Formats: sequence, C-alpha cells, structure tokens
Amino acid sequence: MFTAKLAKVRCLKDELAECKFEYVNLEAMAAEAEWLHAGTLSTMEAKYMLWVSFPKDELRSIVTSGRAAC
Repeated sequence: MFTAKLAKVRCLKDELAECKFEYVNLEAMAAEAEWLHAGTLSTMEAKYMLWVSFPKDELRSIVTSGRAAC
C-alpha cells in the first residue's frame, strides 16, 4: 500500500512538473504574441498616419497654389 501511494505521489509530481513546463511555454508564447501584436499596431498606425497626412499635404499645396494664382 505504501508503494502504491509513493508511486501516486511520483506520478503527481511528474504531472505538476509537466504542467509548470507547459505554463512557462504558454507565458513565452503569450509574450511573443503581445510583441507581434504591438508591432502590428505600430505598423498599422504608421500606415494610417501616412494615409491621413497625405491628403492634408495635398490639400495644402492645392490651396497654396490657388492663392498664388490669385
């Protein structure tokens, strides 16, 4: 009976160690996903700012050239 309990304890310890290992891997994957997400957002924000600023600059040049023609 003692041997069976000892085997059960070893099994549970092994299972706990495996769970901890998987948890560490999941944390690493979550950190990487967060990093990729932040990079994607930064890229999208940069593209959006270019897209938004381009029409403003174009409009400004049209208005400036229109004023110069008057």
